[in-house]
Amino acid sequence: MKKLPRILLLTNIEPPHTLYTLWTNGEERKIDFTQQIALSQSNGNHLFARLKEWDIFKQASISADHTIVWENLKQTITLPSGKVITGALDLDPDTLYRDSSLVSKMNTSPKIGQLLKTAREGAGLSQEEVARNSGTTRNYISKIETGKADIQLNTLYRLIKLGIGKELKLSIQ
Repeated sequence: MKKLPRILLLTNIEPPHTLYTLWTNGEERKIDFTQQIALSQSNGNHLFARLKEWDIFKQASISADHTIVWENLKQTITLPSGKVITGALDLDPDTLYRDSSLVSKMNTSPKIGQLLKTAREGAGLSQEEVARNSGTTRNYISKIETGKADIQLNTLYRLIKLGIGKELKLSIQ
């Protein structure tokens, strides 16, 4: 089963109700909440409707579960068992992905693989050592280095940090 993408970073928040997000699959996506907020107002979902207020909306952040959360808005849910849970308003990342639009996709061409190979060789490590250090396989490292496998940003970070012992720094040029 293919792993579904999750949000890594909130890159921008624009009025009145738009978020730009970077996902684990390397995509930057735009999520416009204008219609959902209007619908929640007409449906009586007062908690979600409060996102219409810019001062509340702009406090969006990314949760530990890699989804969008508003810590300043608390929701209460009653489970079928009768147990009551209170927590911050958070949204389903699968729904967010489906309802978002693609802005750009990171190019994960063989250039990333070549950078990984150069860093690995510079550290004097074999593919096997990097794989063992980062919790993956030598075969996967080989596929990345030769451009035969895609890599998610969080996986690249893990390979560089844990596998090679270096820091990953991204730049825009």
